[in-house]
Amino acid sequence: ESTLFPFPTPFRSDIASECLCACGNCSEPNLEACVCPTAKEEKNTINDLLKKGYDRAKVIETIEAMYGGRKT
Repeated sequence: ESTLFPFPTPFRSDIASECLCACGNCSEPNLEACVCPTAKEEKNTINDLLKKGYDRAKVIETIEAMYGGRKT
């Protein structure tokens, strides 16, 4: 199980701010602002992808494929 970094990385925050939470019940403006369990899972996934060396575009592509919800 992955754990969120103790503070948001600039890259993770930037990416999460372009996405919406996949739970569909949140009223937050973007994934970065949301703190529900689904948002935490998505943020952990972003962290994991960044740790694997994915660049920003590949992380966003992967998150969209897994969760949908890119902010337009």
